[in-house]
Amino acid sequence: MTSRLVTSLCLAGVTESLKIGFVGDSGYGSDAANTYDIMRDRGVDLVLQNGDYDYRNDHSGWGDFLDTNWHDKGKKHVLMSAGNHDIERNFDNYRSQLLSRLSRELESNCKGRKGKDFKDDYGRWGNCVLDDVRIVLLGWSEMKDDLDEAVSFIKDSFTGTPEHWRICMWHRPEGTYNPGDRHTSDYDSFPAYEACREHGALTFSGHTHLYSRSKLMSSYSDFTVSPLDDSDRLRLTCGTSFALINGMAGKGPDDPGKYFGERHFRKSYTTDDGRDNGAVVCEFPDNGGVASCDFFVGDAPGDRFDSFEITSDCKEDDTPSPPSPPTGGGRQLTVRLTSDSDDCEEKVTNGDLSKSSSDLELTQESQQQLIGIRWSSVDLPAGATVTEAVIDFTCDEEGSGKPIVDIAFDRSDDSESWSSSSSKPSDRRLTSSATWSLSNSWTVGRVYSSPDLSDQMNEVLSRSGWRSGNAMSVVIKKASGSDDGARIAESRDGNGVGPVLRITYHTTTVEDITVRLSSGSDDCEEKVGSGSVSTGSTDLEMTDDNGEQLVGIRWPSVDIPRGAIVTRAVIDFTCDEDGDGQPAVDIAFDRTGSSSSWSSRKPSERSLTSSTTWSIAESWRPGSVYSSPNLAWEVNEVISLSGWSSGNSLAAVISKSSGSPSGKRVAESFNGNGVGPVLRITYSLLPSSSTQSLVVRLTSDSDDCEEKVTSGDLSRSSSDLELTQERQQQLIGIRWSSVDLPAGATVTEAVIDFTCDEKGSGNPVVDIAFDRSDDSESWSSSSKPSDRRLTSAARWSLSDSWTVGRVYSSPDLSDQMNEVLSSVSGWRSGNAMSVVIKKASGSDNGARIAESRDGNGVGPVLRITYRK
Repeated sequence: MTSRLVTSLCLAGVTESLKIGFVGDSGYGSDAANTYDIMRDRGVDLVLQNGDYDYRNDHSGWGDFLDTNWHDKGKKHVLMSAGNHDIERNFDNYRSQLLSRLSRELESNCKGRKGKDFKDDYGRWGNCVLDDVRIVLLGWSEMKDDLDEAVSFIKDSFTGTPEHWRICMWHRPEGTYNPGDRHTSDYDSFPAYEACREHGALTFSGHTHLYSRSKLMSSYSDFTVSPLDDSDRLRLTCGTSFALINGMAGKGPDDPGKYFGERHFRKSYTTDDGRDNGAVVCEFPDNGGVASCDFFVGDAPGDRFDSFEITSDCKEDDTPSPPSPPTGGGRQLTVRLTSDSDDCEEKVTNGDLSKSSSDLELTQESQQQLIGIRWSSVDLPAGATVTEAVIDFTCDEEGSGKPIVDIAFDRSDDSESWSSSSSKPSDRRLTSSATWSLSNSWTVGRVYSSPDLSDQMNEVLSRSGWRSGNAMSVVIKKASGSDDGARIAESRDGNGVGPVLRITYHTTTVEDITVRLSSGSDDCEEKVGSGSVSTGSTDLEMTDDNGEQLVGIRWPSVDIPRGAIVTRAVIDFTCDEDGDGQPAVDIAFDRTGSSSSWSSRKPSERSLTSSTTWSIAESWRPGSVYSSPNLAWEVNEVISLSGWSSGNSLAAVISKSSGSPSGKRVAESFNGNGVGPVLRITYSLLPSSSTQSLVVRLTSDSDDCEEKVTSGDLSRSSSDLELTQERQQQLIGIRWSSVDLPAGATVTEAVIDFTCDEKGSGNPVVDIAFDRSDDSESWSSSSKPSDRRLTSAARWSLSDSWTVGRVYSSPDLSDQMNEVLSSVSGWRSGNAMSVVIKKASGSDNGARIAESRDGNGVGPVLRITYRK
């Protein structure tokens, strides 16, 4: 792994740094004492504890614990937010303990809410600075009950501030970012997460007694992993962040839960991993650079379980967010079974195969079985990257136990049909598997979605023989260690639909370019002492030529389009002379949209990106070519700037690395061999964001309703929606509470998908119109469908009969939706939209009967295609 440093050519000595220990859920027993021992042994300067201090309501005892294990050991800095156990146990007494131990530096550099003293707000609200780190802390109640104010507080605390490192701390994580088996309920704290992400702040929480960290996220609420996610190197920008959890200061660890293994997690520590306590220790250097982090577990000084690095590039005045995939979920694809023989059950003991069962037991039916599901035509283009893939199962019967299943794909270019001869589920060569813990009971008629299967699906797409329209299959089996229970889903024989595959994907164009110098003045050497610059040398000494020097290389025309993501960038050097020693050099790029010539600005006068260190232990032979480490990170910093466009110039500066041994490597310059250093780049060009797709689902059972025309009676709890006759005529109201359409978008297609609950009767004709409102209100007795001011209507003639379980789509509603977007000035992405459905003039009194959200847990689904 290469280290990355922000190079300061005039900086002497070692950069100062602040070591922070991240802990939560401690109590004050022996495990908590051991966690504090780890932090002291590892040189921690500041403890951040995210709540749940002692669990005993022993305020003074807990204060004594802090003194014994921290303050009496010569340590002074502690910052804490309030957890649920602290709020429940007279938090004012805890606050008194905290304030009596607050260091002078923190007391003078912490603020509460506007107009409030920090001493009154401590534990619930805090905006604190220590060295080059800014920390925003929020309490349990503030995140739960005052979310709007919390979001404003986060934004106000970070906006316009100069610190390189930013941290958001609160106690309870959003459920989907908790891989443990408890405390997984969602409480809609995503606005706070997104506010931190927009300002390049990591989010730190606890509450669940385990350790985890997510991948680098460019959207928390949509679970969008940034294209710049790089395993154990996390690049915080104004628009990227990651979620860190440590609730193991003295409690835990918890068992894996229903979100364990989801694709947005990078690393987790649960009961499967062993010991009971641990601390995250991060060292944050002043003036930016690379922060190194470790999670230590067990007895002090602790064993290292996880290591990662962080850089922070969020300077709100001049640093844009890196390019990200199109928002709105990318391209959406829904694939259904086409034949009753597309799903099957195979008995494990004797291999008997059944393709005609009316349901699918996952995976116990008198004995264990394998489930096979095959979608005969999947329109995924070769080269696509799947970002999310889930299977929707409709519950047929409740089942029993708490089974755990593994889901894997058939590793085949075009998966064969199921047959008893040689093509059963057990005969298939499979991908890796995703584990699905089915601990929650199922309700008949509701839809349940598998974990994300994108990694497994991408294994299939990476095969050379994959073509759009080929078949894909999955095999589901009992996971190791699972009990013998089952969840029972509808097969295609059962409800005419069976399991449904939903896919989100992006297509990318991958390009390789080679960039060469065009003149002898494109490379140069600058003496560090005198600042004299030479562009006429026949070679480039890196970085000693009778004294230390900087080497500058400028490629005058680099054809990387805006929006591209560089995945590889290396500089090829041709050796001119042997050189000596084992030097280490730092390579950074001129941080400007188009780099000027060396005659206008010397290498030492450039504002530089972060850098990669190249330790050159290998001896060089004249005439041979040697390649630098991958510099994609640094190049992406440049091409994400607002001034970058294809064909602009790009320049690198090479300097002696801090602490490098003496020595040099000597490369050909342009004057030497007519070529000089060559830049080779591979980049991916994401699809145009001009056309995007969006799928919007109801979030509450009260999002759909029925209003009787004659009486005005309103019902929000019906298990189905009669369109539009139920003993008497009624209006149907459907409200999607968050529609992520940007202001100024143009909708090109919009349809509503209805799942048939009952057949209905007659040949009804209905009109569908939208609520002409910038943020449609919830349904209530004072805000019924009949109270709404509506757009024009689209007419839907329901002359075809419906089949139970099948999905039927409305006519295109784009004209109506565009009326909302164009006629209201207050529309914002994330606002609510509603439709009202009523009997059309001249229609008979029949009905088609669709599932409501109360009925199948999903209800009507809105699908949108739009252009920005």
